[in-house]
Amino acid sequence: MTAPRAIASLAAVAVAALLAPSTARADPAAAEALFREGRRLLDDGKTEEACLKLAESQAQDPSSGTLLNLGWCHEIQHKLATAWSDYVSAARLAREQGRPDRAVVADKKATDLEPRLPHLTVTAVAPAEGLQIDRGDERIGMGLLGSAVPLDPGSYVITAKAPGHRPWKTTIDVAEAESKTVQVPELEVEAPAVAEAPATPLGPPAIAPVPPDGALSAAAPSASHGHTFGWIIGGVGVAGLAVGAVSGVASLISYHDATTQCPLRTGCSDAAISARNSAEAKAWVSNIAFGVGVVGVGIGSFLLLTGRRSGTTTSVAVRAAPDATGMRVSLEQSF
Repeated sequence: MTAPRAIASLAAVAVAALLAPSTARADPAAAEALFREGRRLLDDGKTEEACLKLAESQAQDPSSGTLLNLGWCHEIQHKLATAWSDYVSAARLAREQGRPDRAVVADKKATDLEPRLPHLTVTAVAPAEGLQIDRGDERIGMGLLGSAVPLDPGSYVITAKAPGHRPWKTTIDVAEAESKTVQVPELEVEAPAVAEAPATPLGPPAIAPVPPDGALSAAAPSASHGHTFGWIIGGVGVAGLAVGAVSGVASLISYHDATTQCPLRTGCSDAAISARNSAEAKAWVSNIAFGVGVVGVGIGSFLLLTGRRSGTTTSVAVRAAPDATGMRVSLEQSF
């Protein structure tokens, strides 16, 4: 084999390898069947199904005739920009396939459709580094900024984001033959996250320092004012005696009612049992009140007597100091 023939053979193999992926998918028979089914569905008014069949037929075996029908199908769906793109592609493919008649038809359809196309222009005021702008699920390249792009009529969500900036989003509606512009503002810089302060561990409550002498003292009023406290404490004692007396009488009444209703204390009714329990509770209150009253009257009398001594000053102090067993509390009186 000569060198030219060897080079030609290698070139043929390389071309075959490059064309293999595309030609392996081609299925003219299936494409024709899908095309006929798509045309039938289109004539029956089943536009959605027809467009799917025609699009699959074009994928199986590209044809300018199929693209013309697919464009018409999309135009019926009011997908004007998609239909216009189909017509433009059909005209280009028709010329490549040697079908100038189809190219003329496709060019006319595209030209007639152009005035109806909506257009959307997206701009950015101050593009941040790494800015990404999306229209729905489609990325808008930086080269498309400022260019009027034909779209199908409808509603579109425009989003913008950049590293270290807050994302931005807006929604815009474009109708047939309408042109609109969306301006992406300068994105706000995202504030850095503030580290949370460590939680303060729980511990025992703070304890006030103990004085050097190891004792805490609180001076009570001097005995010169003892008569004032004497009257107060004595009054509390008298009140205790009064409460004890009233509770005692009430206890005797309840006990009498219980004894009247159930003298034998067996098989008593609920009312008799309740009266007896009430008598016992009132007797308990009476005993406590009498005790408080006796103590109060005694202390009050003592303070009144000591406070009236002329030329005598009495002070009372409460002292608390830690010791080996914990905390010692003492009451001290000085004259």
